[in-house]
Amino acid sequence: MPLRRHALAAAFVLALAGRAAAQDVVGEFPVVQVPDGNPMTPEKIRLGQALFYEEQVSSDDTMACGTCHRPEAGGSDPRPRGRNPGADGRLKTADDEFGVLGMFLQDTKGNKKPHPVFGLERQVTARNPPTVIGAAFFNVQFWDTRALPLFKDLKGKIVLPEYASLESQAVGPMISSAEMSCEGRTWDELTAKVAAARPLALARNVPKALGEFIGDAATYGALFEKAFGSSAVTRERIAMAIASYERTLVADHTPWDLGTMTPGQKHGYQLFLEHRACDICHTSDNKLFTDGARRTISLPDHVRPVKTPTLRNVGLRKRFMSGGQFDSLRAVVKHYEELEFIHFEDEQARLDLLDFVGNALTDPRLAKREAPFDRPTLRSELEPAKSGAPDTTPAPGATRAKPMTDGGSGQ
Repeated sequence: MPLRRHALAAAFVLALAGRAAAQDVVGEFPVVQVPDGNPMTPEKIRLGQALFYEEQVSSDDTMACGTCHRPEAGGSDPRPRGRNPGADGRLKTADDEFGVLGMFLQDTKGNKKPHPVFGLERQVTARNPPTVIGAAFFNVQFWDTRALPLFKDLKGKIVLPEYASLESQAVGPMISSAEMSCEGRTWDELTAKVAAARPLALARNVPKALGEFIGDAATYGALFEKAFGSSAVTRERIAMAIASYERTLVADHTPWDLGTMTPGQKHGYQLFLEHRACDICHTSDNKLFTDGARRTISLPDHVRPVKTPTLRNVGLRKRFMSGGQFDSLRAVVKHYEELEFIHFEDEQARLDLLDFVGNALTDPRLAKREAPFDRPTLRSELEPAKSGAPDTTPAPGATRAKPMTDGGSGQ
């Protein structure tokens, strides 16, 4: 038997089943579930796309949602990872997390201040960012599932009663002093900045359709009027626009979807299904390659229940697991082999499974940044260039947003 479970593996499966929360996925792939109070419209989707890649949302113009969630990296972050000290608060120990670079710690006036761990360097998040591609099919968001389908305003009033975990998630990082804001930043301050900003003024290579939607708008107010009927910029509208955009990020052009798998990938799929060794958690029955349940997976020094991620487009990601401990799919598979959860008769069987997971579940449009996965180039991507000068050459079929004369937010 090319792939089999041993006695320990069987016990592991029972442990997984015992610790798993109920399945928590929504929609019928590739059709997403949309909250009744936030219908998707072309204008709202384009506004959400602009806001998702808008660095001016951050307090110092250096971070956007799209900084850490890029399609060509499978909806996660391709940048080199930093170390977060983990639960013990000390760097370079066994429980360190490999997160992503966030904000410099800043006081309420935006001045840098020393962080007790990171000093005057950028803070590092405590988790490897999960993918935004296909996130719409989860009924809860974040690894710990704390973003719930009930979306409320700041006073606790229910805005959307169900299927709104994307809206709930969107408002978290924007106000976090580690991810996108200075200390003590309020939503009034954030929305005022967005309202005054020229849309995507810092970006380059804005996709054509997005550029046409932005047009000659001097501020975001005009775009909110297109999407919502008035120019008011609010926390709830920002969340609903971004969530609408994220609901378009459905990657259903994979070889598995299209029936174009190679013989090796077909063999890998059979190994994946055999005795449900992999499929028990990353179920293919719903086409999501996850059941959305929370589990612990026996990671040394990182014992915690986390949401089972989708395996779609996992071959494009640079780090794996909630703490980013592994930097390759082979390392992930080795982890499960060491648990005796899976076993290969030969190296070819292992390669076929890796080929299936890493390639047959990947939508080629992501790496090419083709619609709906097209995106602008962020200013923060251009700054590290050795020349010191940003590349302002438009990509084929792209246009460029009009820059502010002061390079700032327009305040």
